[in-house]
Amino acid sequence: MFIAGITLPKHALSNLALIGVKDSKKLSPSRRRSLFPKIISVAKAVIILRYDPQTIDKVNLTSLTLKGFIDILISFQDLQLQVHEVYIDAIRSRHAFNIISKYLPKGSKLIYEAKADEKYIAVSAASIIAKHLRDKHVEIMRERYGNFGSGYPSDPKTIEWLKKRLKNDGIDELPPIVRKSWKTIKRFAIKGAIIKTGKTILELDQGTS
Repeated sequence: MFIAGITLPKHALSNLALIGVKDSKKLSPSRRRSLFPKIISVAKAVIILRYDPQTIDKVNLTSLTLKGFIDILISFQDLQLQVHEVYIDAIRSRHAFNIISKYLPKGSKLIYEAKADEKYIAVSAASIIAKHLRDKHVEIMRERYGNFGSGYPSDPKTIEWLKKRLKNDGIDELPPIVRKSWKTIKRFAIKGAIIKTGKTILELDQGTS
């Protein structure tokens, strides 16, 4: 998981909108790649965090995302950057807003909204940075572990690759690029497959939830 934080001068926002900066999910990998250096060139600072699958398995995505937001805010304060507004794509946590508010730069305003990457150029720019770096990381991992597609559960290549790995190796022997706590592993079924887990053997069939 990649999390990006970026500080931008206000005058740069309209220019970024003009060149096509928007929610990274609505852009192709090649378009994200072309926008990446343009965003970097106008940013005052960029901070990137990456959490590996093992760390996510030990904690959880929501807690790590919240921790990432806080760590980025602290880093920006350490850089002594003057920040007037902080835009964050909200996560599913009742207490996150109050926790994050404690780490805001002095005098800044927090805009904490769901789908902020669709609404605000600054968040869109950060999402492109994070998504592009994830794209590059996935390319490297595919060279090592085979073509597993995008790594998202909506990708048939990803599901097919995962089914084969589970059938051949079992959950315990999945490569380190896979989160064993990933709900997709537990949800989708493999007809007639035996999933080895070290201590137990679990037989899955189509329709298992």
